Amino acid sequence: MRHHLDQQRAIQGEPPATDEEVHDAVDAMRSPEDWADLRHEIQKGIDQLDRGEGIPAEQVFAELRERNKAFRKTGKS
Repeated sequence: MRHHLDQQRAIQGEPPATDEEVHDAVDAMRSPEDWADLRHEIQKGIDQLDRGEGIPAEQVFAELRERNKAFRKTGKS
């Protein structure tokens, strides 16, 4: 998103977008239904954590490190 926005601004002779401008652009692209879906998914996660169904942080970080290695190696996720 940022890259695309910065390209458009460069074509128009404008400076790169600020973080706030990027966030505003992303917010503008979301519909009320998107926000409702996002809130629903967040609540599902909170409910899972409340039930003790969380994943230990070290496991999460190990998986992220592996994904990062694979991404760097292939250039893909």
